[in-house]
Amino acid sequence: MSTILCIDTAGEQGMLLLMQQGECVAMRSNPEQQTHAAFLQPAIADMLQQTGIAMKNIQAVAVSNGPGSYTGLRVGLAAAKGLCFALNIRLITLGTLDIMAKAMHQLQPAADAYCPMIDARRMEVFTALYNNALQQLHAPAAVLLDEQFLQTERTTQRIVYAGSGAAKWTTLIKENNLIISEAAWRDAFVTLAGQAFQLQQWADTAYAEPFYCKAFYQPVKKTAE
Repeated sequence: MSTILCIDTAGEQGMLLLMQQGECVAMRSNPEQQTHAAFLQPAIADMLQQTGIAMKNIQAVAVSNGPGSYTGLRVGLAAAKGLCFALNIRLITLGTLDIMAKAMHQLQPAADAYCPMIDARRMEVFTALYNNALQQLHAPAAVLLDEQFLQTERTTQRIVYAGSGAAKWTTLIKENNLIISEAAWRDAFVTLAGQAFQLQQWADTAYAEPFYCKAFYQPVKKTAE
């Protein structure tokens, strides 16, 4: 029986899932982005106590690996890698936009295409485009939104938009954006993590890095002369 711990701290809402045999058996969420690091370990312990599952019985850790909040991505991956090293288990990394697209498909299965969007400040978003079979039509990228974005696709396909960056886009083009429910996100994460486990799509625990989607800038501290 596969037991997988799922970690998502890529966005404002942090989420932990504990799944067995393809089913979510416990879930915890944290609405405060600044406290994701402090949230994880107590929440994991609480889920294990609730379900009676021993830490040693976890077989893999799946983490939402970006794009998203730079700090959040590092927090989630560091926690996942630490558990994998400590328990000698496998690491699974899932694209955050892939999870979003899967959830969008569950909510609106008849759409022609799905465009998840993560806010990257101002009019920039992290986004990708998926067809109805959830194959990527446009790879994940940081995009500056204007009226030309997806202009050709918008004239021929019914595209659904969702995510933290979708509101400013749908306001610009005067369309409605889809709200991804917590339940849809949970089910999408569980499905993709379960598929990766069955296909043995493991990440390299030692060398896995967050997918920032664009260069991560960290200022260099000046040293006193």
